[in-house]
Amino acid sequence: MTLLLLACTAPDTDSGWTHSDPLETGDTGEEPLEPKFDVLVIGSGPAGLIAAREAQELGATVLIVEMASHAGGAAWFAGRFLGVETEHQTNRGIEDSVETALSEWESITGAVPDAVIESFLDDSSDVLRDLVDRYDVAFTGPDTDRDAGAVERVHTLDGSTLAAGLLSETYDIRLDTRADSLVVEDGRVVGVQVTDLLDDSTTRIGASTVVVTTGGFARDLERVRRDRPGLTDALLVPETHPTALGLGHDMLEEVGAGWQNAGAYGVYVHSFESDGEAVLVHSIRHAMVVDGDGQRVFDELTLNYFESAETLEALVPPRLVLLASPGAATELAGTFLSYEPGVDHITAKRDELVEAGVLTLHEDITAAASAYGLGDGISATVEAYDRDALDGVDDEHGKPGDHLHPFGEDPVWAGGLAAGAAKAFTGVPLDERGRVLDIDGAPIPGVFAAGEVAGMLGTDAVGSGFTGSVTAVLWSGQRAGREAATDALAE
Repeated sequence: MTLLLLACTAPDTDSGWTHSDPLETGDTGEEPLEPKFDVLVIGSGPAGLIAAREAQELGATVLIVEMASHAGGAAWFAGRFLGVETEHQTNRGIEDSVETALSEWESITGAVPDAVIESFLDDSSDVLRDLVDRYDVAFTGPDTDRDAGAVERVHTLDGSTLAAGLLSETYDIRLDTRADSLVVEDGRVVGVQVTDLLDDSTTRIGASTVVVTTGGFARDLERVRRDRPGLTDALLVPETHPTALGLGHDMLEEVGAGWQNAGAYGVYVHSFESDGEAVLVHSIRHAMVVDGDGQRVFDELTLNYFESAETLEALVPPRLVLLASPGAATELAGTFLSYEPGVDHITAKRDELVEAGVLTLHEDITAAASAYGLGDGISATVEAYDRDALDGVDDEHGKPGDHLHPFGEDPVWAGGLAAGAAKAFTGVPLDERGRVLDIDGAPIPGVFAAGEVAGMLGTDAVGSGFTGSVTAVLWSGQRAGREAATDALAE
């Protein structure tokens, strides 16, 4: 891998979105900024790296600016890709087609597919094939997933393989460099003002076009709550990369960018909270989950899907508590997430979760209910659950019988569940070329975007989201890089 480091070398919706007038801000009043690069890419995650690659292959000069001390961003942790009509499916005799995926799209996302979705699905096999042919990326599966349709189309890999592949290209990258604002001259974005995070110096870098690939805003919990106000009073934790601060959204807002698909921030209610971070919980399906009144409100298996957040939002107050009998608790484990390249996540067993303070042990269900302030309904809930467990049938919610474990008079493990803000299916709108649209739906000259900053694909046809969205990040990055280079080279 070769990186040329130009500076720092250390390894109007319900969303609460506010707007400036299009292209009114961002002009520093300094001398006109001459382009030093054809394309300037903000962010070196998967969308940014592949955008830079595509732009370079068209002959454009490209600079990437990255606020972290290492490149790759969330590419290091990517795992699941959606692919239609892939060679992996063919090799396993799985029948799939773009038409089939389109017919399932509304049931997957709750949204009617548009031309962007059709193009994305049509190209998805090429996105995966590119990674295999170019970087020798190995996928496992495909498998089914409730949030990807009935067909086996979710392909999985080790994220470090993806990052290493993308970073094997030659790029100009400036690390430890935060993009602060887009520079505007004569109604066009002509560059970026940046801060060197090692010495706090600021400078303006000129470019014919700018591609914003700064990711989502999971770590701006105030913005997440504005986007999903039903989670305002819920325990909410970020469940993604440390650079998911929403800085790209701030920059684009300043030049009048619009907003699409409000309320579709992807949230999973399958975490505990530790020092403000998400601890993913495994085998929740074997436990029982109740609301603040001590009532079960769903089949616990659904906690691993986006609909769990909708259930949480409907509760008053929005609160869920996990309770595990000895039989269920033997299955419990958690993952403390790591965001350093090459550093594995830490898996913790039940007793380690107790030691970490995210799971607590109680003498019986009464003691657990008292500790978590559960309502009087908990007694009847446990009695019904124990009957169902003995009968092997969940009459109320339909959870499979082999996942039911009776409580009896035994000790109980308990933990308050947190909503994990995972990924953005909401963001700035894009046109069919990946150009950022303003509040009136017109392209903002000189600026493109890709990935989570645009809600994956820049269209509200992604609805509530889908599993395997890394494919969308790469696809939209390819599009933005090509189109930004085409515009720049035509200047």
